[in-house]
Amino acid sequence: MGHVMRCVALAEQLRQRGIAVRFICRRLEGHLETPLRERGNDVAMLPAPRTATAAAADGDYAGWLGVPQGVDAEETAAALAGARPEWLVVDHYALDADWERAMRPSVGRILAIDDLAGRPHACDALLDQNFSLEGKRRNAATVPADCLQMIGPRHALLRPEFARLRHAGPERAGVRRIFVFFGGTDPSDMTGRTLEALSSDEFAGLELELVIGANYGRREALEARARTRPRTRLHGATYLVAELMRESDLAIGAGGGTTWERMCLGLPTILVSIAENQAAACRDLAAAGLARYLGSDQEASVEVLHDALRTSIASPEALHAQAAEGQAIVDGLGAARVAEVMFPTPTEALRLRQARAEDAISFFAWVNDPEARRQSLNSRPVAWQQHRVWFSARLESGASRLFVLQAGDLPVGQVRFDHLRGESLVDYSIDPLFRGRGWAVPMIRLGMREVTGAWDGPTRAEVKEGNVASCAVFRKLGFEESIAADGLRIFRHAKATAERSQ
Repeated sequence: MGHVMRCVALAEQLRQRGIAVRFICRRLEGHLETPLRERGNDVAMLPAPRTATAAAADGDYAGWLGVPQGVDAEETAAALAGARPEWLVVDHYALDADWERAMRPSVGRILAIDDLAGRPHACDALLDQNFSLEGKRRNAATVPADCLQMIGPRHALLRPEFARLRHAGPERAGVRRIFVFFGGTDPSDMTGRTLEALSSDEFAGLELELVIGANYGRREALEARARTRPRTRLHGATYLVAELMRESDLAIGAGGGTTWERMCLGLPTILVSIAENQAAACRDLAAAGLARYLGSDQEASVEVLHDALRTSIASPEALHAQAAEGQAIVDGLGAARVAEVMFPTPTEALRLRQARAEDAISFFAWVNDPEARRQSLNSRPVAWQQHRVWFSARLESGASRLFVLQAGDLPVGQVRFDHLRGESLVDYSIDPLFRGRGWAVPMIRLGMREVTGAWDGPTRAEVKEGNVASCAVFRKLGFEESIAADGLRIFRHAKATAERSQ
């Protein structure tokens, strides 16, 4: 289900851009043809395999395209009905470089969605939304050298309500309501175990939101136990998960895609890995201070859960810090970001707007991009709390003007002007996914128009001598160039005006 929903989130973004989308699925038990069609998607259904045994032997992990790879590529190509799509998006743990090479003659480019590092791919772009301290290094040996890698939960394909709700409601103060969800099946019944831990008299005053999937196998027993605990609500599969998360103060749940949803909404989490492929990301999240990790479902006993709850509830400052750091990493715009990679916005459709308080997260991601730090006068990474204070002060300062470049509803860059000693010092950055499109020149030009008449004196830029790209940008804008004693390139424009930069 998680695979389908993240692809649905991407499909919705693509349709907003006027892109026709077709899903290709195999007709197996539990297939989602009807809900996909109800959401307005075109769906091509491949026939079911001859026997269930054959399907299992072919490694049908997600219920998609689960037949021998050579046959499957032929069937998939046939399902295209003669069309040659610009992009083929594949989200299936059993398909890798062999299948992608077989599909290459039938499609333009291939985007592989794969959060299991180490599997070979022959794709043009790879989306791995898992959090990893290794970053792009974890996939470097398994993708082509020219493959665009979109790594980390900043690219997570979340439904639009998560971005919409991330700033909704008051800031959390203490723990009053707990959200529990361990995925669609929860084979080890971590939900029941967590309910047992929360049934302690110590936690009797807490409200509890229990969410279970359609394939949860112990519903009757869970319902009976939930009825014995006041302030407990049990929810089946629901599209209101985002609202439940936003109204809660602490989560207990599994790793996987729901992790990024919780982080987006600033919901601190006690994590348990219920599958082997979740463990590495859970460990890295804990090491980065982004979650409390209790280990696997074999290790997270009722007693361990109880102790973790007690410790977390008694540490509101730590929960607040965890929530803030999580929101700084996941902004809920991953689907829009991937859609922009696939189908770029024309330069003439870009627009510039004034920065707002919620843009702090975008500015934080841009300022800490490794290339941005390398080219900065101060190359040390910027901490989130330090950035928040700085950003708020800049927004309130009458001596600074901050602007955001928008591609549709997606922030893709920033330009800032600081009025210092009779000059306007300009700083800019483009989101690393969209560099090389030539957007810096029109963005700065638009920014200069915005500050025309606001301040007297020239506009100035300071650029490291080795920053060839930025030097080229200011030359194109008509800035006059000189070299400072410390090796910096100094660029000056006679006025904070756009007329001379036409």
